[in-house]
Amino acid sequence: MLPVSTFADVNTVQEGRLADVTVTANRRSLRSDSSNSYTVPTMSTATGLPLAPKDTPQSVSVITRKQMDDSGATTLEDALKTTTGLNIYKQGFQTRFQSRGFDIAQISEDGVNSTVCTMCGNNPHDAKQLTDTALYDRIEVVRGATGLRKAQSEPGGSINAIRKRPTAAPLLEFDAIADRFGTLRTSADVSGFLSRDNGLRGRAVAVLEKNKSWRKNSDGNKGIIYGVIDKQVGEN
Repeated sequence: MLPVSTFADVNTVQEGRLADVTVTANRRSLRSDSSNSYTVPTMSTATGLPLAPKDTPQSVSVITRKQMDDSGATTLEDALKTTTGLNIYKQGFQTRFQSRGFDIAQISEDGVNSTVCTMCGNNPHDAKQLTDTALYDRIEVVRGATGLRKAQSEPGGSINAIRKRPTAAPLLEFDAIADRFGTLRTSADVSGFLSRDNGLRGRAVAVLEKNKSWRKNSDGNKGIIYGVIDKQVGEN
């Protein structure tokens, strides 16, 4: 039996009003360039749900913007050459990616199959230009079948490059790269609000590269201009 004083205390608490409790937290950003980290809080390539990599029920890897900048990776091949479980090999002038003994046939961008086909011998697009890492915030890799996201359920896996999106805070970055093989490269990344009243944000990326190669017909310049605009609809 509890003491009488205990019942009195309980009644007092029930009749009184508890103090209000306010809980605040920062929203987790899905952009890796804002985290300056080698990992991301969530990814969705495997299941379509924003899950942490440790909670994703498949073998996954994420190459963040910070990792690509630190390693000087300017192409998809450079970014993925050190990724766990991936084998990269050349067939002619084409780069192919392999996982678990199977070729990864299609490279996705923002979860949608792109025009970069690693198994197409007559690809009419310039794969080197389309897969320049200056356009991407991060690259998500899934090893094994990805039937939840892709109808063909390729047994090798999936590569999903996430494009850069506009930022709320002003962003202005310039990079320059020169190597002993004669490559000269400069890039600019600008982002911010275009109109705060209308909730309009924009981002632009520009790349100029002069590349020399020992292979015939491989010399030349590369120029890329990428732009994207986001419109906020409502307060939420």
